[in-house]
Amino acid sequence: MKRTILSVFLLVISIMSVSNSEVLGDSTAISLIDSATKYTLVNNELAIQYGINATQIASDEFLKANALKQLGLAYKNNQQIDSSLMSFYKAIEIYESIISKKSEIYKQVPEQLSTAYNELAEINADNANLNKALEFNDKALAISQKYNLPTRLVYAYLSRSKIFWSMGSIDSSRAACLDGLSIAFDLGNNDLIGRLYNNLGSYFYQKQTWDSCLFYYEKAYELKKGSSHEKEIIPTLNNLGIINYINKNYEQAIDYLKQAEVLSQKHSISISKAISLYYQVNTFLDMRNIAKAKEAFEAYELASSEYYDLEKKKQIEELDTKYQTAQKENEIKNLQKDNEIKDQRVKAKNRLLILLLVLILLSALLVFLFTKLTQLKNRSTQDDLKIKNLQIEQKMLRSQMNPHFIYNSLNSIQSFISANESYLAEKYLANFAKLMRGILEHSRKEFVVLDDELELLEIYMQLEKLRFNNKFDYSIKVDQEIESDFIAIPPMIIQPFIENSIKHGFKNIDNGFIIIDFTISEETIRCTIDDNGIGRKASMINNIQKQHNSLGMSITNERLENISLYNKALATIKIIDKYDGDTSLGTTVIIDLPFEEA
Repeated sequence: MKRTILSVFLLVISIMSVSNSEVLGDSTAISLIDSATKYTLVNNELAIQYGINATQIASDEFLKANALKQLGLAYKNNQQIDSSLMSFYKAIEIYESIISKKSEIYKQVPEQLSTAYNELAEINADNANLNKALEFNDKALAISQKYNLPTRLVYAYLSRSKIFWSMGSIDSSRAACLDGLSIAFDLGNNDLIGRLYNNLGSYFYQKQTWDSCLFYYEKAYELKKGSSHEKEIIPTLNNLGIINYINKNYEQAIDYLKQAEVLSQKHSISISKAISLYYQVNTFLDMRNIAKAKEAFEAYELASSEYYDLEKKKQIEELDTKYQTAQKENEIKNLQKDNEIKDQRVKAKNRLLILLLVLILLSALLVFLFTKLTQLKNRSTQDDLKIKNLQIEQKMLRSQMNPHFIYNSLNSIQSFISANESYLAEKYLANFAKLMRGILEHSRKEFVVLDDELELLEIYMQLEKLRFNNKFDYSIKVDQEIESDFIAIPPMIIQPFIENSIKHGFKNIDNGFIIIDFTISEETIRCTIDDNGIGRKASMINNIQKQHNSLGMSITNERLENISLYNKALATIKIIDKYDGDTSLGTTVIIDLPFEEA
C-alpha cells in the first residue's frame, strides 16, 4: 500500500512538473527519466507516463532523446510495439542530428545511439522481421566501432548472434559470439562472457558435439551462479541436465535438473519447471527407478497444466490490454478532435455561414476516415493475435498428448517387475523410453518426417500389443509413391484413433486386427485405419456405462480444427461403421492431413 501511495504521489509531482516546466527545467526531466528507468519492468504503465512527461518538459536535445529512448523501452516491455518503434525512431533522429551539428561529440551520444539501434534490431528480431533486424544491428556495430565503444560492441554481437540463429545461419551466429567474446575478455565483463558462452553451448548442442556443448554450458553456469540475475541461470541448468542425460551421466543430470526445478518454482516459471521434470522422468526411466519416474511424471503433468493455464491467461490479458489501449487512444483523439471543432466554431463565428458549414463537413469527414482507419488497424492487430494464439495453442495441445497412456505404461512396467517377468519388463522399458524421447522431440515441431512418425507408431503398437497380452495384431502399409523420408506431416494426430481401436474396439475380442494404410494426393496425405472391432455403437454403450471421457480424441479434434485454420489447408476426418446386416464388422477411420517437403 505504501509503495502504491508513493507511486501515485510521484506521478502527481511529475504532472505538476510538466505544468511548471519553465521553472523546473531540465533537472526535472532528468528526475523523470530516472523514474521511468526505475519503474521499467516493475510498473510499465507508470514508466510510460514518466517517459511521456520527460519528453514534454526536456528542452536539451540530448535529454529529450534519452527520454524518448527510455519511453521506447517502457513501451516495448508493455508489448506496445508500434509506439516503441516510433519512440526509438524519434530518439535516433535527435542523436544523429546532434552528431551532425557538433564537431566534438560527447561519448554518451554515440553510446545511446548504438543502444537505440540495437533495441530496434531486438524488436524486429522478436517480431520475425529478420532482414530489418540485421540492418539495424549493422548500424549499431558500425557506430560502436567508429567511436570505440567496446561494451556496446559486445551487446551488438550478442544481438547479431540471436538474429543469425533465428535465420537458421548457426555458423554465422557462432562467429558473432566469438567476435563478441574476444572483446568481453578484454573488458573482464563476466556477465557478457557468460551470455556468449551460453550461446556457444547452444551452437554445439545443435551440432551434437556434446563435449564442447557441455564445456561452454558449464563455463556459463560458473560465471552466472551467485549473480543477482538468478532467473538467467535456469535455462543453463536445464541444458546441463539434458546434455548429461544424453551422455548417460544420470546422477549429474538429476542434480542440474533438480536445481532448475527449484529455481523455476521460486520464480514461478512453469515452462522451465515442466522441461526439467520431463527430463527427470526420462533420466529416472533410464536409471530403472520407476517410483521416482512416476513421481516426476505426476509433477510434470501439474507443471504443464499450470503453464497452459498461464499462457491462456496471458493471451486473454494481452488481448484485453490491446483493446483497452486502443479504446483509450480513440477516446483521447476523439476528444481532441471535438475540441478542435469547438475552437474552430468560436474563431469562425463572425465568418460567413457557408465557410462554417464547409469546415464542419471537413471535420466530420476527417473523424469518419480516422474511425475507419482505426477500425482497420484494430482488426489487423486482432488477426495477428489470433494467429499467435493458435500457434501457442498448437504447441500446448501437442505437449498434452497421451498422459494417461504414459501413466498406464509405468503401471504395466511395475506389474511386470512385481510378477518377476524381468525380460518383459526390460523389453517394455526400453521401447517405452524410446517412445518418450520421440514424443518429446515431436512435441516441439509443427511438422515431422513421415518416417519418424511411422517409427513412433510402430513402437507404440508394439507396446500396446505387449500390454494387452497379444490380443490383437496389426499391419502398417505405405504407398510406393510416398517418399516417406522427404515428406513431413503434423505429429501425433493418428495415434489417438489407433488407441480407440485397441482400447474400445477390441474389448472382449481376442483376435483383433488393425490395418494402417498411407496414400498420397496432390494436397494431402491420407491415413486409413481399419479394424475388426466391436464398432462404435457397442463401444459407446460401454463408454456411457463407465462415464469415459476420451481426452486424446477431444485434443486431436481441436488440433485438426487449428491445423485447418493455421495452414489454410483442409484437415479432415471421416469415420465409417462397417456392418453385415446387424452384425458389426469394425470401424474405418479416414484422416486427410496437409503435408510439406521435409
